Amino acid sequence: MDVFNAWYYSFSPSVASVIANSDPLRTSVRLLLYPLLGILTLSSLTYSVFSWAPEFAVVMAGLVASSLIGLVYLTPFTWVRLRILVKRRRIGARAVARGSLLLLACATVLLVAGELAGSFLLLAIGGSAIVLICLVAAPVIASLAMIRPKPE
Repeated sequence: MDVFNAWYYSFSPSVASVIANSDPLRTSVRLLLYPLLGILTLSSLTYSVFSWAPEFAVVMAGLVASSLIGLVYLTPFTWVRLRILVKRRRIGARAVARGSLLLLACATVLLVAGELAGSFLLLAIGGSAIVLICLVAAPVIASLAMIRPKPE
């Protein structure tokens, strides 16, 4: 968190100042942030549902948050790019889904190994990998499902 905070606060005050001084920019940023607030609320609710197992609750809340953030914010860009790749037959939905599940399983194994071994490094790597995999896999799989050829 210290590294993230140092990076974030190195630029965020100046960005906030620019946004605060521009009505159109302020409105646009608000519209972009509303879905994020809903996603974080849902993620917090997920944590509450699984609060009987705090480590599991954190993982589940992270899965919900990262998947929904990816779906809401990355799907439009992903859909455009994948449409081109699918037309060229360079990518298939099943292969992407299998690869995503395999990566998610590997990250989960790292997370469990870190928990069992009490290794902060394995926990950090496994947790980060789960978040990044869900962030990317959710919009890719959703986009592929949307552009899948219709049966004739």
